[in-house]
Amino acid sequence: MARTNITRADPDILRSSFSTKLANFYRVPASSLDTALTAQAATTDTAKRAQLVGQAQKLIERNAYNVPVVELQTQLGVSKKVHDLNFDASSRIQLHDTWIG
Repeated sequence: MARTNITRADPDILRSSFSTKLANFYRVPASSLDTALTAQAATTDTAKRAQLVGQAQKLIERNAYNVPVVELQTQLGVSKKVHDLNFDASSRIQLHDTWIG
């Protein structure tokens, strides 16, 4: 069992985490999952990519390579004096342009 927290707005995070050619955090064996992950990263056809990502997700779930049990949450208490507080596509706080006034 392993606890991980890796997020990204793009589904290619699956390739980064599960491909035997990359990090392979979950130590999965080489399989058709590699094929789907590599193909989704290579295509520019959004419909084809969505189909390949779906295929990869089903393989991950079917083989229990990862079983998510927690949904990461962030709770912030922010004063009305805080302006331009933003979040990136992965819900991480961005303070670059934040100001108080």
